[in-house]
Amino acid sequence: MTRFPIWQVPKTLIFLLPFVLYPATSYAYLDPGTGSYGFQMLMAVGLVLFFTARAYWKKMRSKSSQKQADSDTAKEIT
Repeated sequence: MTRFPIWQVPKTLIFLLPFVLYPATSYAYLDPGTGSYGFQMLMAVGLVLFFTARAYWKKMRSKSSQKQADSDTAKEIT
C-alpha cells in the first residue's frame, strides 16, 4: 500500500476535485423555479451581509463619537 506524504495529500485532493465536481455528462433536469430559488438565496446572502455591515458600522461610529465627546468634555474641564 502506497502512502502519500502529508504535504502531498491536499495537492492531490485539489487536483482531483474538479473531476468530481464537474462530470463530463449530466442527465439532470433543472426546473425553472431552481433559477429563481438561486437568485433568492443570493439576494438573501447579500442582504444579510449588508445589514450586518451596517450594524457594525453604526457601532463603530457611536463608539468613536463617544470617545470624541469624552475628549471634548475633558478639554472643556481643563
